[in-house]
Amino acid sequence: MKIRLNSSLLGWNALSSFIFSNALILITLGLSLLWAFIKVLLMARSYTIDIPNTVKKNHFLFILIPGMKLNNDQISDDFLLRLQRAHIVFNDSKESQQLVILGGITSNNTLSEAEVGAAYFYDQAVDKQQIILEDLSQNTLENLKNVRNIIAQSPSIIISNRYHLYRIHCLARHLKLKTFPIAAEETFQLSTKMLIECLREAYFIHWYFSGKLWLLITGDKAGHNYIS
Repeated sequence: MKIRLNSSLLGWNALSSFIFSNALILITLGLSLLWAFIKVLLMARSYTIDIPNTVKKNHFLFILIPGMKLNNDQISDDFLLRLQRAHIVFNDSKESQQLVILGGITSNNTLSEAEVGAAYFYDQAVDKQQIILEDLSQNTLENLKNVRNIIAQSPSIIISNRYHLYRIHCLARHLKLKTFPIAAEETFQLSTKMLIECLREAYFIHWYFSGKLWLLITGDKAGHNYIS
């Protein structure tokens, strides 16, 4: 499993929390990472493709689709699953909704994840007026922070792959967003790929929680402002 430090996060704040997170894993003999892995896996299994009744009663205005790394400006299979599920939810809605597609330019791509995702919906004849692009973010936390002012406190659906749901759910709750996760995949299927992706997500959410603890210990206001 390769862990790549995003360039937007490089710096002493990220590096110190990264070291602290790995130290916790070593000190706990891997139990802290195992805890995170179990949380990620359980949510991957339990979430469905259905909109919660509580959301239906309160209505929802936005459907959020977090971006995913492109392959030479092309949509990956898992990103496509997110877009397809969002299209189904969008078509099934009885009210006018806004599709909010997240993701900037990453790696060696020339197009942003948001604009490539939007092109998918344009091909499906979705009105451009119902599509909002957030194309400045470089990671999941920035995805949600940059869209926070758009969705405010409106109940919103957020659609992602099953292995990604726990992390994005935790980040959204920390930012006080009223988001309700829906799985992109029809059903949970245990596979080597799923386990690897869940472990990867566990590592990142472990880093996030460890980072919050590290900021509390060090009283780092700049770091706190970044994650808030």
